[in-house]
Amino acid sequence: MSAANKSAKKSAKSVKKPPKDTGSGPRPAPETPLPDGRTPDSAQTTGTGKRRRVSEKRERVNAALHVELRGLRAALAQIVEGYEVRVGGRLNDMLRTLEGDDSLDQPPRHLTTAQAQAALDEIARVQLRPDKPRLRDLRRIQRLTRKLRARIPE
Repeated sequence: MSAANKSAKKSAKSVKKPPKDTGSGPRPAPETPLPDGRTPDSAQTTGTGKRRRVSEKRERVNAALHVELRGLRAALAQIVEGYEVRVGGRLNDMLRTLEGDDSLDQPPRHLTTAQAQAALDEIARVQLRPDKPRLRDLRRIQRLTRKLRARIPE
């Protein structure tokens, strides 16, 4: 290497570069806050105690996921309520038929022994597990109410 080359390298090394941004300084304010009030680039703590920046897109996608999950939960509640009204209404109609309805001047209706025993056998055959809420239990109740409606004329 020539002496000129060496001196050029030394002068290049002696030029100071600006310090790297370590993220410890103040950050500019974000344009729009998220629905929950946090800012898109707010720092979150990881499991190791270190802090990291969360991207704006990630925050928006997660916020959208929360909104959709809340919507699904509301839809489920509405579906279950509608199902309960429909199937519970059928059961109430059968009870009103058997017990009578004073407001309609309808006397109690007594089934024959064979009809009542057949209905009791149908009910006994259905195995429900209310402690484990399952869709199959709802289907079984719905099928049972259809069968009982056929056995208990209105």
